[in-house]
Amino acid sequence: WEDVIEIFNSRFFVPFRLDAKNRISVILGQEPLLSLGFIFEDGADSALVGKSDLMEVLSTGEKKALYVLNIIFEIEARKKATQKTTLIVDDIADSFDYKNKYAIIQYLKDIAEEPQFKSHFNQIILTHNFDFFRTINSRFVKYTNCFMASKSITGLTLNKAAGIQNVFINDW
Repeated sequence: WEDVIEIFNSRFFVPFRLDAKNRISVILGQEPLLSLGFIFEDGADSALVGKSDLMEVLSTGEKKALYVLNIIFEIEARKKATQKTTLIVDDIADSFDYKNKYAIIQYLKDIAEEPQFKSHFNQIILTHNFDFFRTINSRFVKYTNCFMASKSITGLTLNKAAGIQNVFINDW
């Protein structure tokens, strides 16, 4: 959990910082599960806040960033165990602001490019947001690995992406 908390605190831009409240009790076997502390930060001021109180003031994107914490934990645990994993993300950055959108894109990129995990992790990234598509394409997903799904009365088809980049040069 320590590594996951550090990844979250260093990458995501939210008005709180995570802390492991009972780390010593868990290490000593006195408690079975780690409890997260939420430290609300406003400039130089900070205060420990309960999760339910925090959830009342967070935006949808900030709540989603907190949800991503669980995903990061699962990914980091699988990386540590070198467990073969296919990660399917569906519009993961949909309600994020730009800073957090780029934070999750960078995290997905880091997973894709870590040499020791390339053979263990595969990613399928689904989106209907062309801005998100262009960003991941420009950062780490080759255009040749991008597909577009189309639904018709005869079924679902998957075709190579087209008309997304340089439409006037490449596709007309």
